[in-house]
Amino acid sequence: MRFTLCAFIAALPLLCAACDIHVQRVPPVTVTVREEAPPPPPPCNVCGGAGIVGCANCNGRGEVEVVTVCSACRGSGSLPCAHCGGKGVVSCPTCGGAGTIVEFDLGRRVNVKVKCRTCRGTGTLACGNCSRGHIVCSACGGRGRFTQVTRCRFCRGSGKVTCPRCRGAGR
Repeated sequence: MRFTLCAFIAALPLLCAACDIHVQRVPPVTVTVREEAPPPPPPCNVCGGAGIVGCANCNGRGEVEVVTVCSACRGSGSLPCAHCGGKGVVSCPTCGGAGTIVEFDLGRRVNVKVKCRTCRGTGTLACGNCSRGHIVCSACGGRGRFTQVTRCRFCRGSGKVTCPRCRGAGR
């Protein structure tokens, strides 16, 4: 703010030149009054005045892991064995699943049923292609899900977002 004052206004009973009366003995004096600027507001206590913070969605890394369930095995990590039909056992090829075989006695024509030595009389053998009727899913490698790393959609891969408290102003 600027004010025009007369230097002798207090000592002389004369009118001021600013009042349109010509007084030659009173030179005008210009005084500038400076207003003190208010102190700046304190910095934001969330971002420390930076205006940005680490992204909470990706923990500041800029990328997130997206996990999807394997559609081939529906998340189990295994598939039923096609060789044994998911049973884990197959019929004994020696006895045909009967558990016994017919032996012929040499010299006589007598048929004798004896326990099959291959399957030990059970008629079945463990499937050699699987484990308990299931094989590892080849699509997901037995994990049951796929993990894919993608760019964070909240921070667009930067790992930083605008401070939610000060909205980027830093104060």
